[in-house]
Amino acid sequence: ASYFHQHGDFDFHYRIIKASRNHKLVTLLCDELYHLLRMYRYQSPRSHSRPKEALDEHKYILQAIKNGDEELAEMLMRRHISGSRILIEQQIVKE
Repeated sequence: ASYFHQHGDFDFHYRIIKASRNHKLVTLLCDELYHLLRMYRYQSPRSHSRPKEALDEHKYILQAIKNGDEELAEMLMRRHISGSRILIEQQIVKE
């Protein structure tokens, strides 16, 4: 749970985005969207989260980055984000 709710420099997504050194991406995701997503993450019930799966996905993404496999890292990150989006959509429909 503590890993899942880290923020700022300790958050996996934040660190990956910052490491990209893509100014547009950093501005969009770290300065604007990031804080909204953090608020949502804190407000959503833990029953609607998947910290174990997310941690495993983070490990695979990080390994792909370490291996220099950009295509695999992108595909894994897209899949990771899609999984989170599905959880959010399911929660919205239930409310």
